[in-house]
Amino acid sequence: NSILKFYILTILLSLPFAIFAQWTPTNGPSGSIRSFGIGNNLIFAGSNSKKIYKSDDNGENWVLCGDDTLPNTSILALATMNDTIFAGTYGGGVYRSDNNGDTWSPLDFSLGFSNVMCLKVAEHDLFAGKYGGVYLSNDKAETWQHLQNGLNNTNVFDIEIRNDEIFAASYDGVFYSSNYGSNWTNINSGLSDTYVWSLHLNGSDIFAGTNSGVFRSQDNGQNWAAANTGIDTLTVYDLKSDGSYLFA
Repeated sequence: NSILKFYILTILLSLPFAIFAQWTPTNGPSGSIRSFGIGNNLIFAGSNSKKIYKSDDNGENWVLCGDDTLPNTSILALATMNDTIFAGTYGGGVYRSDNNGDTWSPLDFSLGFSNVMCLKVAEHDLFAGKYGGVYLSNDKAETWQHLQNGLNNTNVFDIEIRNDEIFAASYDGVFYSSNYGSNWTNINSGLSDTYVWSLHLNGSDIFAGTNSGVFRSQDNGQNWAAANTGIDTLTVYDLKSDGSYLFA
């Protein structure tokens, strides 16, 4: 089992939010958890052990959901859109549940969906990042558009959305679209490690998690600089913020 380290980056995000200094373990779920989704007053957790769990009491208790209708593979991503839950899988494409995870249905495979690394919802649209680029669905994952103009068919590990602006993390660095994915440009100036696993937006600041630590851009991705003071494990797979701190 790998040891997961969390670091708190305190160089920004000085907003007046409450900070909790202690973590409390929940009663499960079991296994190595790979992804989370929150919606309809439920928390969903996807595992590397090929299962999805849900909790209706803020993680105090968990139940297995839809086990016999899910593929026998890791759940890499989860996203919610109103009462609908989407699951991105390793090798099995995208699955959808319209009944709070009780049953799941496989969706369109015509685009060659395989390893779906991330899912992001923007109002009624669903974006998927996968091996091969960024895809967009306007009909709850029934059909997909491949948004590849300028993206070079790269592998996309994370997506961040701000109105019509989209940022994509890939093994070719960070790509930027100002028109909702119709066109992309590479924005890697100062990004010495272009294997980017994760992104986080905070106003005009952007943070990128790479194999060489965290990089920060203060001009919407035009220029990057390392922000690694205090981090001794430099591979950063995910970045999350509570409004006051950035966790890596």
